[in-house]
Amino acid sequence: MKKTLLTLLFCSILSFGQTTTKSKAHDKKIDTVTYLNSKSDFDFDKIKYENAVLKERLEQASDTINNQNSMVSGFSVIYTIITIIIALLGISLPILTYFFGIRPSQKALIEFEKNIDSKMAEYLEESRNKQIDQAIENLSEADQELVINAINFLSITNHQGFKENQIFKLFHVLKESNLDDPKKMVIANLLSSKKNIYATEYFKSVLQLKNNFKSAAIKYFANNGLSENVNLFRDSLKETSDQNKEFHMILYYCSGTNINAVIFLLNDKEFIDIIDSDFANIIKTNIQHGISSFAQSYGLTENQLKDTYLFKKFSNASS
Repeated sequence: MKKTLLTLLFCSILSFGQTTTKSKAHDKKIDTVTYLNSKSDFDFDKIKYENAVLKERLEQASDTINNQNSMVSGFSVIYTIITIIIALLGISLPILTYFFGIRPSQKALIEFEKNIDSKMAEYLEESRNKQIDQAIENLSEADQELVINAINFLSITNHQGFKENQIFKLFHVLKESNLDDPKKMVIANLLSSKKNIYATEYFKSVLQLKNNFKSAAIKYFANNGLSENVNLFRDSLKETSDQNKEFHMILYYCSGTNINAVIFLLNDKEFIDIIDSDFANIIKTNIQHGISSFAQSYGLTENQLKDTYLFKKFSNASS
């Protein structure tokens, strides 16, 4: 009996001890699980918080990137616009420069050149006229050096012509001044180059008066109104005492000025028919023995001479 009780007691103690041990182990496991659960909850919350923070930062980063992308896009658009503007300026600037800069400058330069040319021409013409007027005044000076310089200047500038009032003054010098004949002859030759009313009247009087200026008068009429004034040459040939000399002088000075004047006179029947028998014999001899030299002495070719009334008249008479 006692043995049984001891056994039961031992078993109870053993069972209680085991139960207590198991219970402690179980409680320990529960505490561990509880701790792990708490820690898991804490970790989860921490992770959740970190995720929230991370998400927020990602969203901020995304917003920043979007803003930066918008700014970059804006800068890109601005850059594109500026590039287009620069390109347009690059294209339009040369055109604008030409139309508003170069072209007006070219027109202004052309206009300036025209104006400067005309102004320069006016100045030179005015200066020349003043010098001519002074030279004409100097022709009446007693100082012969001034007179000679004046004649030389007038000779040099003669090819540009004289004004009407200057021509009038020069003819007055020829008629009224005390210049010697050689100097007057130079002035007369200067005035014989161009037709004007003063020259026509003066040189008519020269041929009629038979003074020393006949050569200038011949040259004048050879170029100016020969057909209207041919009677002057007819009368000169008719009234001379030496037709050979007079005929030669008339044709010589005509040939040096206008070869057509020579041909005109050699075809003028009234002029040729004035030739007397003595001079006619000289012409016939020249035609028979020296036609080429005879023609050349008046600036003609043989064929030109053969076509004239003079040749036909005296060559037929000599045959």
